[in-house]
Amino acid sequence: MALSKKSSPVQLYLLLTKMDAFLEDREMGLLTSYTILEALLGFETSSGSDSERKFEEVKAVYAGLERSLSSCQEDGYHDRLAELTTTVDPLIQGFSETPSESVEGLGDSKLLDGTLARLSTNFRRSYADRLKRDGLALYQRMKREGVQRRKVDALNSDYRQIEDVFVKGIR
Repeated sequence: MALSKKSSPVQLYLLLTKMDAFLEDREMGLLTSYTILEALLGFETSSGSDSERKFEEVKAVYAGLERSLSSCQEDGYHDRLAELTTTVDPLIQGFSETPSESVEGLGDSKLLDGTLARLSTNFRRSYADRLKRDGLALYQRMKREGVQRRKVDALNSDYRQIEDVFVKGIR
């Protein structure tokens, strides 16, 4: 009997590599960023610990990227991006005009709050271009880092990479 080959845990590197196989750079950057923001919109957690909340946020991002990957394969990139922009664009514009406490449906995501604060402060007029660049920067960082062997390492690394690129603006 042959031993089953252990598969790598779901992680940003693997999901983004799958998306890159059929998307161009511009498409890849926009779709990645819009998907991450949409996935974190309305994020709720019941966990009290900071590390558990981070893991749950990353898992929400994984689920969003899997939805976008599936949607792009079935309906195409443009349909999925149009769907995402109708959700995310009003959120960014509303956040720019109103403090975060009064924007409905944001949820508990620290990544989303930090990203929206950065976009509304520094990139009000050109946030789509900034998101495209951030999505590409995230993918480049993930390619350099490669696959993580352990699930906990992947979750920690993926959270740190998203936070660095989207919240802190580190390339």
